[in-house]
This record gives sequence, C-alpha cells and structure tokens, in this order.
Amino acid sequence: VQQSQKVALGELLVKYGKFEKAADVAVKMNRVSDAAKNYERAQLPLKAAAPSWTTEGWAVERLPPEDLDLASRGWVAVPPAGFMLVRAVPRTLTVPDGKGVPVIQLLYSDGLAHISVFIEDAAASPHQTDGEMRTGAMTAVARRVGPGVITAVGEVPPAGARAAAQSIQTRGPVAAPSGGSGK
Repeated sequence: VQQSQKVALGELLVKYGKFEKAADVAVKMNRVSDAAKNYERAQLPLKAAAPSWTTEGWAVERLPPEDLDLASRGWVAVPPAGFMLVRAVPRTLTVPDGKGVPVIQLLYSDGLAHISVFIEDAAASPHQTDGEMRTGAMTAVARRVGPGVITAVGEVPPAGARAAAQSIQTRGPVAAPSGGSGK
C-alpha cells in the first residue's frame, strides 16, 4: 500500500470509524474523533439463521480457478453498457428430469447488480423458444443463438436481462459447452 493510500485510509477511519467485518458486512463500528477518542459506537448482532427450506441433498460446487477462453469455443461476450465480465466457467446444471446439462456460465456485474448468463447446447436445452419471464425483482430472458440457447437471469429490469442475453454472439465454429465440476 502506497503512503498516499495509507493517509487516505487513515482519514476514512477517523471520519467513518473502524470496522470489524464478517462476510463483508460491518458488524461493529467505532466512530472516533481526530484525537482518536471514541464518541459513537454501533454493533449489529450476528445470528446464524437457518434457512426455512431443506438443504438435504445439496452439494457445494467448487468452480475452477481460471476462466474459460470463450473465443476458443466460438463464443464472444461483449458486456452490456455499465457491466463487466467477472467470470466465465463451465458448469453442469441439473434439469427437472434429473439429467445433468453442461453449460457455460458468465457472470456480469455493475458493482451492485449481477446477471448470470448461461450458454447451453440447443439440442440438450429444455428451452426451445425465445422468451422472457419476470417474478418480483428477478428477470429471465432466453434466446437461441446459432447452436446454443442463451439464458440471462438476474435481479435487473427486463431491458438489462435482454441486453445481457444479446451480448453473447457466435464467432466461427462453436464447441458444445462441457460440464463443470458440480451439479
């Protein structure tokens, strides 16, 4: 950390307080004066909440440490305006009939919202037509592109999910998605 960064960080600590973090949530904050005296304190209780649904049979999926080279598989991803590509990884999704379907998952983020984009082989996809669905804040958009089906899902307005689904194009021969390490 450079000296200018240390000074800026020190000024932030004096102005906004010192934080103890757990899972990227401030759980304890002491706001201090220029003389390093506490004059405000706040603490959030941490309780491990059990889910209201059963997690029996669920498995932890470990993603590969490196991203896929989409271009070598014949796909091009140009993130929608304001978003950046965070990850591109192989996955295996389990469809309702219990079969594992290999997909490529891309994760876009603008720093607040996230959109997952899945590329799957059209022959193996249960989605045979283009379509959109919205439930609460969640939007899903599916569209066919060449030999694949692109599905974008996220807590974004429909225009954002559409832009993410349209951000995937083919270039050259397309390799079918190969599965990842999980279910």
